[in-house]
Amino acid sequence: MGRKWANIVAKKTAKDGATSNVYAKFGVEIYAAAKQGEPDPELNTSLKFVIERAKQAQVPKHVIDKAIDKAKGGSDENVRARAL
Repeated sequence: MGRKWANIVAKKTAKDGATSNVYAKFGVEIYAAAKQGEPDPELNTSLKFVIERAKQAQVPKHVIDKAIDKAKGGSDENVRARAL
């Protein structure tokens, strides 16, 4: 391809890796906060605080929801899929 394309790929790879690390960090924090208390942010102030920080860091909603579902014990869809 060319040197220009190689530079683009290198920058994109570095940025994607950093973004992935941020998402993973917040996923673990949200999971831990939801596991310690209620998985409802209205009842769990530490979870609400972590979610607010995650939103400021532009973490997608599906990452937040997945971490909360994992702390609850999984979503109903996963349970149904495993049963089949």
